[in-house]
Amino acid sequence: MTIKYYDVSSYQGQMNVPSDAVAIVAKATEGNYYRDSQYSWFKTQAANRNLLFSAYHFLKQEIDPAVQAAYYFAYAGNVPCMLDVETSGGSKPTVDQILAFKIALEGLGGRVWGAYVPQWYWNMVGGNLSRLTAAGVALVSSNYTSYSDTGPGWAPYGGATPVVWQYTSTPIDTNAFKGTVAQLGNLFNGVADPPTNTGDDMPALSQGTVAAGLNATTLVLPPPCRQGAAGWGNVWFSLGSDMGDAHVRVTAFINGAWTDFNLDFVVPANKPRVFPFPSPLPTDVEKISITRLAGSENVPLAYLIEAV
Repeated sequence: MTIKYYDVSSYQGQMNVPSDAVAIVAKATEGNYYRDSQYSWFKTQAANRNLLFSAYHFLKQEIDPAVQAAYYFAYAGNVPCMLDVETSGGSKPTVDQILAFKIALEGLGGRVWGAYVPQWYWNMVGGNLSRLTAAGVALVSSNYTSYSDTGPGWAPYGGATPVVWQYTSTPIDTNAFKGTVAQLGNLFNGVADPPTNTGDDMPALSQGTVAAGLNATTLVLPPPCRQGAAGWGNVWFSLGSDMGDAHVRVTAFINGAWTDFNLDFVVPANKPRVFPFPSPLPTDVEKISITRLAGSENVPLAYLIEAV
């Protein structure tokens, strides 16, 4: 299943979002100097029509990402954030600045779920985009052409595979997501779920328990996603807890280095298993480390790897 949603800003004025919208992503801020005048208008529309809602921030290279995160948070609060990352004048934000903004916003209580990094922009500035997906930031691509589920906007680049494709700007920026409305909501809000599969009809490849005890670490070795001699396809990694919410630090070994994915990932006891990664594992994930944090170090916790 593929669904479509819209990006909007004051450029559209007080436009009524199309009737077929399932979600709105509205510009909130830019740098540390601009607040979009129509942000509240679009947020109210989303609330009145029960649509999914996210804001976006236009990232600037010349301004400290932490300053920009604070500016966004002061205006949009903990509304999920997508970063708009492209050139503007001489400004060319980097992968490091995207991650720095994410860390700063999370420290304030916010969330960055995605980054719009068009392939044309990546061709200009480069950078290892798998660092974003490993950190839980979904790649949003753009390629303005007719849409299809196998179209060019889904092609990997920079070491990452797009989760969202902005495929046209006419008459309004329109995005495609391969999944359900509920799964798109999970992506926005941080309850991760495989975007094209509930996981219930995939074979369990491996499962086990996570060692108990403060700072105890369990190392998991997933199969190579979409590569390797065995010919594995997509691979999903999930966690489930019992007798209380479990707090863990999840890191991934990608391209020869450990990357913090989530410094305090919560596995709720009153929900089904949850997915620390917002999509199938990035291609280059070689190892996953789960470390127990204080407060729930002895809560029963298990992991599951599924593959196609």
